[in-house]
Amino acid sequence: MVLTYNKVAAQTELLMPNDGFWYEFDTDDALLYDDGYQGNYANNGLGALTIYPLTPGGFITLSFLFMDIEENSICSWDYLEVYHGENFDSLVGRYCGTNLPPVMTSTDPTGSFTLLWSTDGSVTRQGFIIQTKIAGFPLPIDLVYFEAEYIENKVDIEWMVASEVRNDYFEVQRSINCLEWEVIAKLDGLGTHNFEVVYNYIDYEPLMGVSYYRLKQVDFDDKFEVFHPVSVIINKEDLEIYKTINLTGQEVDEHYKGIVIDIYSNGTMAKRIQ
Repeated sequence: MVLTYNKVAAQTELLMPNDGFWYEFDTDDALLYDDGYQGNYANNGLGALTIYPLTPGGFITLSFLFMDIEENSICSWDYLEVYHGENFDSLVGRYCGTNLPPVMTSTDPTGSFTLLWSTDGSVTRQGFIIQTKIAGFPLPIDLVYFEAEYIENKVDIEWMVASEVRNDYFEVQRSINCLEWEVIAKLDGLGTHNFEVVYNYIDYEPLMGVSYYRLKQVDFDDKFEVFHPVSVIINKEDLEIYKTINLTGQEVDEHYKGIVIDIYSNGTMAKRIQ
C-alpha cells in the first residue's frame, strides 16, 4: 500500500506518527516518543515528522535515551530513519535493535531533522525515547562528556569540561521517566577557566530497572543549562543481598522456611518464599 504524506498540524504530545501522515513540530527542547508512548508501538505503520528549531539560527540535536525496535541485520522490518533537513534527500542512518544511535546535530541550513518511522505486521517492541535540544549558541561550560556507569552496587558518574565561564555549581539529577527529576548531588564549579577538569559523583543508592541521570549547570546570576541525560539499567540479579530477614525483622539463613525479605546492597527489599 502506498501512503501519501500530508503536512498537518504537529501533535502536541510529541509522539512519532505511525498513521501515514507527515507532521511538523517547532521546538528547542522536548522529548519525542514512538507512537506507543510508554507501551509497545503499533504494527503496519508508517509516518514522518520534521522537527524545526523554534529559535532562528539554531540547529536541532537528537540524543537517543532508549531504543528497543525489532531487529534484523539491515533493519528491514521495523526501523527509524533520520534525515538532515526537511525532506528525504540526506540520510543520516536507519536504526533498529537496542543499541543507542550517536548524538546527532542537523547540518541542514534550516536546522531541522526529518524522521521516517516504519513498522511491519508482526513483532512490536517498546520503541524509543529521543531528547531534542537546540545547538548553535554559546554555553557557559564546554562539556566534553557526561557518563554514568553501574559498578559494584553503585553508579559512578563522571563528566569533563574543557572550560567554564562564571560557573557557580553543578547539580546531578536522577529520574525514572525523564519527566520528573530529583537532585541527588550539588558540586561547586570553578568559576571561569579554560583548562580541562574532571568532576565525579557516586550514587550509592541507585534505582532498580532503567533510570536516567543528567547534569545541570548554574551561573553566578542563576542562569542555567541542562544537558542530555544518560541511562543506566540495573537488574535485580546485578545486586548483592546484604541480609535476609523474616517478617518479624529477625535475620535468618538459607535453612529458614517461610516468607523472607531480602535486603539488597542498595537498600531495596523484595519478599519471597524460602
